[in-house]
Amino acid sequence: MKKDPTNPQTATKIITSTVSKVYAATNVMECLEMLCRGIEAIAGPDYISCVILDRATRRFFSSHVHVSLPHHKERVGGEHHKLARPDGWSYRMLETRESNYFPDTRQEPSIHPEIIKCGVRATAMFPLFARQAPVGAIFINHFTPHYFKKKRIEHVGVLLKESLGRLIQIPSPSRVEVSPEEALILSADISLRSALLQILASTDLAPRLARSLTEAFESLKTHAPIIAFLDERLPDGGGLEFGEVLINLCLDRHWPVPALILMADAMPPKKVKKIRSSGFLGGCLRNFADTPSGVLDAVKIARGWRHSLLRFSV
Repeated sequence: MKKDPTNPQTATKIITSTVSKVYAATNVMECLEMLCRGIEAIAGPDYISCVILDRATRRFFSSHVHVSLPHHKERVGGEHHKLARPDGWSYRMLETRESNYFPDTRQEPSIHPEIIKCGVRATAMFPLFARQAPVGAIFINHFTPHYFKKKRIEHVGVLLKESLGRLIQIPSPSRVEVSPEEALILSADISLRSALLQILASTDLAPRLARSLTEAFESLKTHAPIIAFLDERLPDGGGLEFGEVLINLCLDRHWPVPALILMADAMPPKKVKKIRSSGFLGGCLRNFADTPSGVLDAVKIARGWRHSLLRFSV
């Protein structure tokens, strides 16, 4: 007979066992997997997704997904990285320090469509803090509408509180060797690069230039820009497609994900929607004479999230 996880004694055993396994973990991913297994035993979700902050840059560097049953894997969308959008729930919860519970995501206007695309119909969202420092965010998800039992939520809260200190102890995987206050400009158009450099000169961001996707990949191996301006037209591909690949690459390799801006000739509503749904912060016209303030606003947003989170650093 399966034990009831809402029973205090059963929950205590699960929490105690999970915490010991979390503290025995030697890397972030192993730590998260042990934590997810404990949450699964308590809350019984269909799958759990996490995003974790890099302590050097205060930006999300990795995501982790734990699926409860093998046959659920094909139902879990591959777009969970978009939960770490700069304007999404992950950052919002770290600002407010409040958990959120949505029994039916389709009835909640504040839920981004990309979350629903991941197959999520109900979610319990928790900001993760350890020693007052932001660690990341975790999402306990169901494929069908679901009302979360108060006792289970309380037990999950205790488990998170007891476990998260381990994530502070494990060394951050950041490979940043220089100041993270950099902007990547990816374009083969000399006039476009020059115009953007003039606008960014009013900030103290250090620009890094790349003329092709190959050069951009090489730059990202040793640098972590807080924002990346990607030209829609490149000699070896498109900026929009590269941005989607870049997000996945950064998360797979545990690199901080920069805020992405697409530079395009026009911004019709359909393109704007596509840009946003692809995980970009936004877009701007390639004719910067018309949109200099838009570029500076994007920089402020990208830097603002980092500095607001740095208030909580240890």
